[in-house]
Amino acid sequence: MNAKVKRVFIIFVITPILLAMLNWLFSGRYFLSWAYYRTNEISMIALAISFFGSLLVVYFNYRLEKRRIWYVISIISALVSAIYFYIVRSLSNFGF
Repeated sequence: MNAKVKRVFIIFVITPILLAMLNWLFSGRYFLSWAYYRTNEISMIALAISFFGSLLVVYFNYRLEKRRIWYVISIISALVSAIYFYIVRSLSNFGF
């Protein structure tokens, strides 16, 4: 298993999702001037980074090792990120 593909997946797919979750948890409990009123924006930016990170994993997998497991994991994570991004965007424009 190539370490570069694994590092790209962890940095650009897993980390933004964890950052969005931690931002949501911390902004609900503590007042953070940079995150309290911008929870949805920060989460959508993190989801966009995660989506493009999944596409980057597909590209690096194609260029370096061509393993099917990385194709499956990254395409599923890209689909989940896109669906979740659409749901968050739809709910934030629901009239609030």
